[in-house]
Amino acid sequence: MLDYPLLAHFDSKDITEIKFKYKNNDLIGKIVFRSARDVVVEMKSPYSNFQKGIHKPYFSDRRSNFLDDSGLECAVNQMKYLYDNLFDIFEKLSDLVLSLPNCLDSKNFHANEIEILNKRLKDAKRRLKFKQIDNSDYSKFRKSIHNQITNCEQRIRIASEEEAVFCAE
Repeated sequence: MLDYPLLAHFDSKDITEIKFKYKNNDLIGKIVFRSARDVVVEMKSPYSNFQKGIHKPYFSDRRSNFLDDSGLECAVNQMKYLYDNLFDIFEKLSDLVLSLPNCLDSKNFHANEIEILNKRLKDAKRRLKFKQIDNSDYSKFRKSIHNQITNCEQRIRIASEEEAVFCAE
């Protein structure tokens, strides 16, 4: 028998709607399908229209039957499993939504930084042309600028990958 409060509504002979408290949340759902070997539940609250089912093969335990109290317990466990997974998914989704503007800001910031570095490189070429700096200073400066540009491009790629992951989810 169930060891937690459960409110069930009866439709003909079978329980179709289940309500119980889990992790300080009221879970409301219904049993969409129930047979001796299968149970499928659909969550209505706090997340709606998500389903989870389980099938027990005949050869695993011939005496087992989801049409008795163990089927109801199994339905409740499926609802708990569904709630836990959906909670994790929606928690991560909110984190992703919050991080997307950071990805976009990062891409824009580094693109602007590359423009500034290219301007500094052009200025160094001009100064070399007018003999304001020598070749060795220009080479060192050019190498430093190219390294900084490469780092910025890498950060833009990372931000683009994070954005692609966000958009895929």
